[in-house]
Amino acid sequence: MSLWRAHPDCPDDARERIEKVVRSLPVESLDPPLNNEVVQSADACLRRLQGFALSEGFAVVKVSGSLTSKRPRIQYKCVHHGKETRNFRQLEDHIDHDAEGAVTSRRRRENTHTLKKECPWAVSLVKHVPGKADDMSFLSLTVTSIRHSHSMAVNPLQYRQHEKTLEDYVKAARIAATHRESFLPYSVSQRILEKEGLNLSRTDYYNLY
Repeated sequence: MSLWRAHPDCPDDARERIEKVVRSLPVESLDPPLNNEVVQSADACLRRLQGFALSEGFAVVKVSGSLTSKRPRIQYKCVHHGKETRNFRQLEDHIDHDAEGAVTSRRRRENTHTLKKECPWAVSLVKHVPGKADDMSFLSLTVTSIRHSHSMAVNPLQYRQHEKTLEDYVKAARIAATHRESFLPYSVSQRILEKEGLNLSRTDYYNLY
């Protein structure tokens, strides 16, 4: 079997990181999720779906549900599942300025709801609880749709869901967590990480706890 390769237009700095992760996944993880596919846990389910999504060029998010509810079920959707905000008032997409720097456009909508593309891709994790006491419960997938309303990303690391699974991110977060425990400011932590060839954003640093 040939090695999995990232999209040919994927930036070089991301290609190696993506290929390393995808090639480490079980081969079956690269296949689309199937109805009645059995999984071991909710964590294993998300890893399986997210690994497939990474190889395809999108990301998965949990949108609802719990395995401890009366109807034990968790629903996962494509990160682009939201409904697009309609521009009924015909507001302009960008801010425009005159020669003196004053705003001339009515309102900025740039970078607002850019993920919302009404994508129908959806898969649920369902817990089956048999009636007999000696039977074992189990978890399986129910596929609603594996169709997308958008093109796949050339560089799936544009999705934060994937970046946080990368080895260098996990290592940086682990080191930074000790800095947070010592109440180090972000600037000091970042200088230490940079000496190790690592990086963590200010937002991620202060959200470690």
